[in-house]
Amino acid sequence: GLHQFGTRVIQKIVEHVKNDSPDNTLFSIYSRLIKENFICFCNDINGCHIIQKVLSVNNINNSFVFDELDMHIDKISNDKNGCCFIQKCLEKLTGKDLERLLNAVHNKIKLLLLNQYGNYVIQHVMKINGKKRNNATIQLLIDDLVFYSNQKYSSSIIEKYLVSDDSMKKDIVVKLLSPGVLKEILFDVY
Repeated sequence: GLHQFGTRVIQKIVEHVKNDSPDNTLFSIYSRLIKENFICFCNDINGCHIIQKVLSVNNINNSFVFDELDMHIDKISNDKNGCCFIQKCLEKLTGKDLERLLNAVHNKIKLLLLNQYGNYVIQHVMKINGKKRNNATIQLLIDDLVFYSNQKYSSSIIEKYLVSDDSMKKDIVVKLLSPGVLKEILFDVY
């Protein structure tokens, strides 16, 4: 699946599995293959097409993919290719599937913020999220706002929240202007 031709073979298998019932042997073989190699597939330039195919085929039980994403969103988002894969999923998914992926990212936001690739996933999520979800996200970070403002990757996220039109902007500014904090932020590299 990590080879450019191998990934095409597995994608063809996925197309044929779509009409199989979940108790069918072909479905169990293909789902086990994907589960066992999930992180490798997501973080590989060729392998990620297999997971995208599973997500794009209708009439297929793909809930196991979301179970894997829930468990490994940080390992996938913090990888260069995995970051691109997650961003593509965020663009293509809709409805409950998109909501489930957004929740997985939201649950690991503190880990993703500090990573060079994970922070791109957060920025992408900010574009998709509505005002309510963005406010909930900044609420998670408000207690550690100074810490995140002084970190190389997360500081760009805090900056984006500051220039957004969310109602939490006032809370962010108040927190950053509290005694001793402004001086710490002004003299920090980030």
